[in-house]
Amino acid sequence: RQYDETVDRHSAYEMLKQAAEDAARRENEQREAEQREREYEEGRRTRTGFQLPDFGDSGRQSSRAPRTTRPRASNRQSVTEAAVKSLARTVASQVGRALVRGILGSLKKGL
Repeated sequence: RQYDETVDRHSAYEMLKQAAEDAARRENEQREAEQREREYEEGRRTRTGFQLPDFGDSGRQSSRAPRTTRPRASNRQSVTEAAVKSLARTVASQVGRALVRGILGSLKKGL
């Protein structure tokens, strides 16, 4: 009775495809938000290149949405990330070396 019902499960391909589409959509939204921010900042600059001061809300409602601050996405590693990565490589290298020695040592004794 259990095998009478058809279950349509998502394949790994479908899940990866969906994840890639979601990532592309988020990236496009981020680029559009950055473009709007650049356009806004360029609109505040005068012909001489000076930026007009921001006098705050001044009691009137702004048509611009409140600015949200997010950490800048960076491809560079922090010092902590680099140290952890180096430590992990060292440990993995030593464990791998010990395993190979053990395997080769047991093979050598067997001959």
